[in-house]
Amino acid sequence: MLVFAVNGALAASLGHVLLNEVVGVEGSLWGGPWGYRVVYVALITPSYSALLLVTGTVFGKGAYFRMRVRRVWGRVLPVPWLRG
Repeated sequence: MLVFAVNGALAASLGHVLLNEVVGVEGSLWGGPWGYRVVYVALITPSYSALLLVTGTVFGKGAYFRMRVRRVWGRVLPVPWLRG
């Protein structure tokens, strides 16, 4: 649970910084324009998974979180993309 908590906080902070500083879209998830909301969700989804792999590896559970990420993305992506 600690890995998920740390990862969630990191992903939310990273998403906010990416949108405001890199992409240049100002706003917030609740009060911002719809463009901000759409881009936020589109950025958070893959960045959360990538950060989950990093955070899980730092906490010594990399294999477990690789399996979790593959399972989640296996529902969305074609199977050959997940092999590797």
